[in-house]
Amino acid sequence: MKNSSSLAFVFCRGVRALVPLAAVVGMSACTLEATNPGPIQADALNTPGALNSIVSGAGRDLAEALNWTAYTGAAVSREIFPGGSTGAFGISVQQQNGKLVDDDDNTHWNFAQRARWTSEDAVSRAKAIVASTPTTATNTSLVQALIWAGFANRHMGETFCEGIINGGANGPSTVYLERAEVAFTEAIASATTANLTTLRDVATAGRASVRLDRNNSSGAVTDAAAIASTFVYRMPYYQNDLDQYN
Repeated sequence: MKNSSSLAFVFCRGVRALVPLAAVVGMSACTLEATNPGPIQADALNTPGALNSIVSGAGRDLAEALNWTAYTGAAVSREIFPGGSTGAFGISVQQQNGKLVDDDDNTHWNFAQRARWTSEDAVSRAKAIVASTPTTATNTSLVQALIWAGFANRHMGETFCEGIINGGANGPSTVYLERAEVAFTEAIASATTANLTTLRDVATAGRASVRLDRNNSSGAVTDAAAIASTFVYRMPYYQNDLDQYN
């Protein structure tokens, strides 16, 4: 057992000092407590400095939603075949037989709805911020948020059979395609005003696909004609993220 003359490191207001342990009792000036301020208040996110992170998070949510539905959809349609992949994030025996049951779809629905909600919430925050702080950065974030909202709603409309918005009544999934077209149209207008050519083309290409989903062939052709045949816009995925391995 060590006696009272043993030495210890003591942190006092961010300054490290080597002092006898017996002397700690008398150091009343030191504050060793930590206060947890709690969760970030929602209003704290309504600033230009937070906007890019909010929009990036919405895109990340959409990437995760697409990851699940693409993986499972490819399994039941026999686009991919499992090589023993039946564990966590695997392909179930039912899915290998081309069957989807209710408990298979909960995760896919939840992630897809989260992507829709976070992207639309990002749009609302971005519009408020741009109204008070119209800069190149905030305008870019607004257009990107609208693009994520467009693709998130298109994803819902193309993947699921029912349409429910924020706990509302159940309806047809076409409601998502309607919202997608509105988001892309707003993105085109905002990108054009802010001279954001690449994002304008992304929104135009997205709207072309949604118009085709909505049986508006002439509108889809008009949008598609404005986009170069070599144009590509990809969702980024990263190997260092467990939810994006596939």
